[in-house]
Amino acid sequence: MRDPIRFLAAAALISACGGAAPSSINGDEQFISVNAAASSAVATSAGTTANSDNSSFYLAINKSELGKKYFLSAYLTQYFPGAVSYGAARSLGTRVVSFKVQNGKLFVFDAADGKKDSNTFDPSLIVDAYPIVTSVLPGPSAANFVVFDPARGMNQFGLLSDAFAGGAQPARFNIELSYLQRYRKIGDGVTFEQVFTGYSDQGDPNSWQGGENNAFRGSGTLGIALRKYGEGAGFTPAPVYDSPFFFMGDTQLVPNSGQLTANSIHWNVKPGMKPIQWKISDKILNAQKDPKYAQYDVAGALKAAVENWNAVFGFTVFQASVAAPTDSYGDDDTNYVLWDEDPTFGAAFANWRNNPNTGEIRGASVYMNALWLQDGDAYFNPQTQQHAVRADGTPELVAAPAPRKNVPTLTWLGVKESPLCVMFAPSQREGDVFVARILADTVTLTPKQKVEAFLTHVLLHEIGHTLGLRHNFAGSLLPPSSSVMDYLDNDTSILVTKPGAYDTDAVKLLYGLSQTPPAQPFCTDEDTQVDPHCNRFDYPGDPMTATYLPLYQGFLDQFLTGQTPSAPNNSLNNVLKFVRNGSPSEIPQAWSATISAVHAPLTSAQLQQAGYAPRADFMARRVLSRLFLDAAGLRGTFAGDPSVQNPAFPQIFNEVVANLQNVDAIRSFTTRRAMVDILARLQIAAAYDALVQTRAQIAAQRAGMTGVTAELTDDLLARIDAATHPYFK
Repeated sequence: MRDPIRFLAAAALISACGGAAPSSINGDEQFISVNAAASSAVATSAGTTANSDNSSFYLAINKSELGKKYFLSAYLTQYFPGAVSYGAARSLGTRVVSFKVQNGKLFVFDAADGKKDSNTFDPSLIVDAYPIVTSVLPGPSAANFVVFDPARGMNQFGLLSDAFAGGAQPARFNIELSYLQRYRKIGDGVTFEQVFTGYSDQGDPNSWQGGENNAFRGSGTLGIALRKYGEGAGFTPAPVYDSPFFFMGDTQLVPNSGQLTANSIHWNVKPGMKPIQWKISDKILNAQKDPKYAQYDVAGALKAAVENWNAVFGFTVFQASVAAPTDSYGDDDTNYVLWDEDPTFGAAFANWRNNPNTGEIRGASVYMNALWLQDGDAYFNPQTQQHAVRADGTPELVAAPAPRKNVPTLTWLGVKESPLCVMFAPSQREGDVFVARILADTVTLTPKQKVEAFLTHVLLHEIGHTLGLRHNFAGSLLPPSSSVMDYLDNDTSILVTKPGAYDTDAVKLLYGLSQTPPAQPFCTDEDTQVDPHCNRFDYPGDPMTATYLPLYQGFLDQFLTGQTPSAPNNSLNNVLKFVRNGSPSEIPQAWSATISAVHAPLTSAQLQQAGYAPRADFMARRVLSRLFLDAAGLRGTFAGDPSVQNPAFPQIFNEVVANLQNVDAIRSFTTRRAMVDILARLQIAAAYDALVQTRAQIAAQRAGMTGVTAELTDDLLARIDAATHPYFK
């Protein structure tokens, strides 16, 4: 989750600040801002009225602070074009730094623990160096300070070309213009903002859609904090557990051991503590003024999400209130739930800021936007309900959105920002459909209660991340779910508005209230790549029988009966993963459910249905090609070919041969050619024998053929010859 390179680069953010003009300089200040106007240089200390000239400032550090440790944090509050979809509303993290004057410059060093690998080698890691400015600070206290010009620092930005796929090498983003604003004195340091604009080495072809006609230009605002290093009184770093229940902090070297370590991330929470305050964006008040949504207590729903975690601890840890207009989500000393009135980026995500040395969380933020309210209203409110219900009372299958476009995001030194979680709203989730499902035990809730519970669930999930919890996608194995850290379907989510049994046990373990690990099922993000039972947005219960088989068969029935032209795709992959990686009992069941409606030969009843045969032919080809021929990117998470040891392999093999032999006389030559390719790919004696025998059958049938059928048959025979001479490669 945390890359030290990225945070080292954040030190380039230390900025001169527009500020206030006191009558005199306090020589004991840690930092002061210095008006750089050539005509009359005036030093400014924080905490007084704003200076009339905000155009040019330097920053001065008290010489007594040189060599001491500070937290340096950065937060991207604004970015244009693209705003949040291009990386705004995200923390760039926190580093521990120190300062030293050398060769006419102020050098910044990474001073975090964990860089020293032995008593022999203790590196000094230079982060940046700023020119020292002289003759601008008047008065007798001037000798106490070092004035420097951060505008001449490195400012190394990059643009990552693919925000959703990731991994691309970023282009260089060069800062052209920059100024500073909103200098604030806080209890243990200062905060300020840097406004910048610049140009990338590579253009963004989609920038015009965000209102930026120059494909190479980007602009933004960074919230910066320099705060005295400190560790919470009584804070105890949490151990690392065998199971990855929790987020981990920065990797650290263990001196003289050759080993690496890291700490589990958590707050400094203890009985009798002063509650941690959360501010909920005042923008939610605008939503409640909208006549369409006025019935919903959005503020109350979000406040409950924050404070419902208190019951897990048994004492008050969090308190939430609506923010004042002067509060900023970019302030390092504020925990903020940002409500975006623009629904375009239909997701919620969380960030936290922690001490790299200990893993202590020092602050956090959550992003949500109006789409969550819109989707909740559209789903649960009968007056605006957008998902249809069939005559038999079952939900209609509604088309999902197109895949999200890849967009650039702002980076430091080419490292992509990684929020703790990006959970997309229902209408923005990729897949075959946006599926409605009605639970009998939710009928006692009014539409108003359902929408508010939906909002509470979403923020409850994100606050759980800021406590240090990772996802638990196995929560749904214990219906409705043992964990709010699961991704749940809409109807299940409104039943989970308080931490579940897993969440309670995990939090108590992390915060030292218990020594017993959670006993409930657990799996997290990386497990979705290897365990077919670990899934996002599956329904409560066994995922194969409760979610994926019914969904696939529903989509398949609609396709085969002509209700939709779209054949199952993602839902097919979700069934085939159990064919590939299910348990010995699941594999045959999953295969039977996958192929039964298009099995060769079709039944007489199926053959009599208008249009059924060609659709069955298409679907059989898709199923078998998806198992063996399709590119890995089309196969979903589980992409391997079924091996001969797979319990369903004999049935799969027979299906391939039956399609090649056209046993029901409805299989197209396109399908039959694909079957030849599958048998050639298998490279086993049984497949070779099947090709040889089938060729003889087809050659015998060829004698009575004429026209195009004869020509295509000759082509099929030639394809078999090419596959078998030689067969074993």
